[in-house]
Amino acid sequence: MGFQGNNSTKLWYVDSGASNHITNNPTALCHVRPYAGQSSIQTANDNSLTIAAIGDAFSKFTDVFLTPQLSTNLISIGQLVDDNCVNFFGNGCVVQDQVTGKPIAKGPKVGRYGFPSSSSGNSISALTAALSNFDIPTCYSHAAKHDCWRQAMQEEIAALEANHTWDIEPCPPTIVPLGCKWVYSVKVRSDGSLDRYKARLVALGNNQEYGVNYEETFAPVAKMTTVRTILALAASTTPGIVSLSEFTCVQSKYDTSLFLRKSDMGIVVLLVYVDDIVITGSDYALLGATSVDTPMELNVKLRKEEDNLLADPSLYMKVVGSLVYLTITRSDISFAVQQVSQFLETPRHLHLAAVRRIIRYVQGTSTRGLFFPVGNSTRLAAYSDADWDGCANTRHSITGWCVFLGDALISWKSKKQDRVSKSSTESEYRAMSLACSEIIWLRGLLAELDFSETDPTSLHADNTSAIQIMANPIYHERTKHIEVDCHSIREAFEARVITLPHISTDLQIADIFTKALPRHRHCLLSSKLMLVDQPASI
Repeated sequence: MGFQGNNSTKLWYVDSGASNHITNNPTALCHVRPYAGQSSIQTANDNSLTIAAIGDAFSKFTDVFLTPQLSTNLISIGQLVDDNCVNFFGNGCVVQDQVTGKPIAKGPKVGRYGFPSSSSGNSISALTAALSNFDIPTCYSHAAKHDCWRQAMQEEIAALEANHTWDIEPCPPTIVPLGCKWVYSVKVRSDGSLDRYKARLVALGNNQEYGVNYEETFAPVAKMTTVRTILALAASTTPGIVSLSEFTCVQSKYDTSLFLRKSDMGIVVLLVYVDDIVITGSDYALLGATSVDTPMELNVKLRKEEDNLLADPSLYMKVVGSLVYLTITRSDISFAVQQVSQFLETPRHLHLAAVRRIIRYVQGTSTRGLFFPVGNSTRLAAYSDADWDGCANTRHSITGWCVFLGDALISWKSKKQDRVSKSSTESEYRAMSLACSEIIWLRGLLAELDFSETDPTSLHADNTSAIQIMANPIYHERTKHIEVDCHSIREAFEARVITLPHISTDLQIADIFTKALPRHRHCLLSSKLMLVDQPASI
């Protein structure tokens, strides 16, 4: 609740009693529109103030009431927390986006925190903190007016020159330079306080024309399965450290971003992932949210047309894209991420709720990661499963499989099958065929790395009918409708590339890639995937 007065202020105050954001300054608003309602502002000294208009103060502070008679600009906590998180610290507060966790605004402590019980006179029934927005320039002329941004640009130029990023050359008269621009941002600490100002000088690559500035583009990207295989092999042996000066390497037949050099002294392996690889899952933490034990609620089927569409799907796309990247090391969220990835074009509020649950699960298991044991075996073993009719929208089944190198998990997949299966046996058979293709590829890669597999690889399945169809040399009537590419698994079985041991459903590890599971079973299978929590001392 506010109070009536004559003095205006440019500060914004966080108010636990205000029902709406309110300002007395019309110049602070954009997208101003007439107020069509019948309400008025009731102040602590029992005055009733007219709402002159409604508008937006910042990108996240929308539907702000304009009341010129009010003495103070107020941010309503109730309205704010509908879409954001407000976190208070000893020296101030920070407002963060509820999904991304990124700071929207921050401010120092003003006076003392508290909830005054008095509601008379000039008392504001509020928890008060000044709020200021980061002013990030959008062009050089704006940034050059401020010492902090000029220093950030000088540091960027110094770093580029120290790394010999460019050579100064005369420009040919027939060539039009691409040009460059400055991009500005700020880096904040975990409590939302300012860490430093950042300025980046980037080339305007968007001005390039095909056939004029370039002919083709290529960025070498190693398969994540290859990366994990190399890590597992390195952990199982005792690798040396080698200087890579004037090495001649041979490109792998199984991964174009893998290069090998073999000699009498051993083998040198070089993996290329553009120019760097950075994996992080902290950008979208829900600060203050309660963690959950499973990434997806049990028995929930996400449907394409259920609930209202999101007004802006871009944030949903960004968060899901980051979660897909996180599955490189977090196999336990593969099924949940596969489910929410189906709705990138038309995400709805229920889909966003499912994404938030995944984030809450990741937040509670942030120290968890793949474990590659030392002295590990180099024998492959695989598990395959399917959830028949698992997709509520298309009635397609869900395939799930995983492959271990000894005890180390190196490859897995959770994927919706590309056509409807007429029976659970058929859906299991398709899943086994896809897992078999991965086994064949991995056996070739291991042979290239001098870790040849001489014995057949075990592909564990829990559907006896699918195993019998595969092992039977006669094509039964019920398999005629199954595509020829699925039957290629028979060749691998007959060539003793794979064996098909039956495993009980209770022990089927691939079950975690096909459906949402109860807490105890999810935890059990996660541990079997060699996902362990990093000790606090590391």
